[in-house]
Amino acid sequence: GSSAMQQEAMPMRLQSGMDAAARAEVDLTSALQRLGGNPEFYLRLLVTFVHDMGAMPEQLQGYGAIGQTSEAVRLLHTLKGLAATLGATALSSQVAQFEKQLTTDPSPETLAQATGQACKVIERARVGLQALVSSLESVRQ
Repeated sequence: GSSAMQQEAMPMRLQSGMDAAARAEVDLTSALQRLGGNPEFYLRLLVTFVHDMGAMPEQLQGYGAIGQTSEAVRLLHTLKGLAATLGATALSSQVAQFEKQLTTDPSPETLAQATGQACKVIERARVGLQALVSSLESVRQ
């Protein structure tokens, strides 16, 4: 079939990146297709994303502490979109749930709970994405 041909076309050096992507629950193949099959561009976006994610738990906790639900929702919405673009489908769908929770019930209790859980999810996902960055950077050499 044609899928075997496409597999051949995939540079062997991206294989380690594929393994890291699987561990990070990232659909690297479709993310690369979305970005015109440009691994360099993907890596640049991913590096920025991982960097931005580092500040998000603190931002979310800040919003949670002072009851800024709309700001928290906006941040989660941005995160959801970026995660989806980069193929981090598990992260994207988890974040979507928190966003929906807060949109449905913007109470301080829900805000505190959702932001608390979202911080854990973000921190966990960031570890895998950071490993993916390292893996992709190493195949660049």
